[in-house]
Amino acid sequence: MAWYKSEEEVDEIIENMIKRTKGSHITQSVSFNKRSPRQMRWLKLALMSSASFGGLVKEMFSERFADIDIEPVTVEQDSKPVQPEPKKDLPNTDNVIENVVKSKKIHIEREFKEVSENTRNVGNFL
Repeated sequence: MAWYKSEEEVDEIIENMIKRTKGSHITQSVSFNKRSPRQMRWLKLALMSSASFGGLVKEMFSERFADIDIEPVTVEQDSKPVQPEPKKDLPNTDNVIENVVKSKKIHIEREFKEVSENTRNVGNFL
């Protein structure tokens, strides 16, 4: 079988995947061109022949690579998965509307006062 990358290159790639992965699984995906009858046939057969797509792929890997002995990249037992950052507490929103209304009221009162102070009484024109 022809290899496209060396074992060392692939070990480094997998180690980087492990470091970037938060959970306990590394996900790889495959896309199917919906305009390709051949690829759509493969997808249909895959979905018909197994309870899960991932399960089928793993079965196919086991058949294809059954006779090849290679050391896997292992995760250190004492290494801990990356923990997501804790969610930040949201600010108390109980009085948000009240505070917005008060702020708007204060702003309007200031504007009114400023307009009143800058306007001269010109009298009644009637």
